[in-house]
Amino acid sequence: PSTSATPTPRLSPRSRLRIRRPESDQAWHPGAMDSISTGVVVVGAGIAGLSAADRLTANGVECLVVEARDRVGGRLLSEPLAGHPGAWIDQGGQWLGPTQDHAYALAARLGLTTMPTHVIGDKLLVFNRKASRYQGRLPTLPPVALADVGQAQWRFDRLAATVDLAHPWRTPRAHDLDAQTFETWIRHTARTKSGREFFRVAAEAVFATEAANISLLHALFYARSGGRLEALLSSDGGAQQDRVIGGMQQLPQGLSDLLGDRVLLDFPVESIRQRDHGVVVRSGAREIDAGFAIVATPPATTSAISFDPPL
Repeated sequence: PSTSATPTPRLSPRSRLRIRRPESDQAWHPGAMDSISTGVVVVGAGIAGLSAADRLTANGVECLVVEARDRVGGRLLSEPLAGHPGAWIDQGGQWLGPTQDHAYALAARLGLTTMPTHVIGDKLLVFNRKASRYQGRLPTLPPVALADVGQAQWRFDRLAATVDLAHPWRTPRAHDLDAQTFETWIRHTARTKSGREFFRVAAEAVFATEAANISLLHALFYARSGGRLEALLSSDGGAQQDRVIGGMQQLPQGLSDLLGDRVLLDFPVESIRQRDHGVVVRSGAREIDAGFAIVATPPATTSAISFDPPL
């Protein structure tokens, strides 16, 4: 595949690949009993797995990407809006912002353009089961609650600044930070009911889950990666600053198109077995022998894979 920055035509989020056996003209059908070999097998055709395969091929390493679904993109999914030609809805990740330099570079490489998120007008906040409109950077909260949010956010950002981004497990007191949930930290740090609820809403907005479902260390690592917590919650100058025209799924689809026959869809991995010479990745009657495996799937999906020896 090409690794130049030459723009490519607009990519359709729903386009499909015709899967062929690498180095062969014989089609490798999803139900075929077969075994093939490669240098590295990447499990998961989301943006992480496809980016890994792109880097490998750019450095002359043979690889295959296997994906359980019938599409690429993982948690990036763009759908056309019925009745509105040219309009789309991103049902997964949908924004780009400062510090996400690699994603911006990939969009430029694929010939895609971005547009700023619409931020003109009132903002709508549903807080404590009540809807309210506000303008400016912060919602309208009682002065005591605002002060509480401010002191808790200062403590959170100060703690996040200690995280080792390259090796989070080497962060000072990493074990203690990972042993408690973000919810536990909220209860111990925010002094008011409104302050605690603010951070719970922030967790749902940023992490797409409740604060009780993630560790404090993960929350700190994530915030540190994006600069600080406020940046993750902001549009202009923050993580929600821009959108890709045509949908975010064009990023993984573009990488998949560049990788071509190296991407195998409808390949749900059941087991990964380590041998002296490498690994064997199995899906039904199909096997891939490789020197190495990169597992680029979410934890819930990874837990469904049988590893030998166990991880």
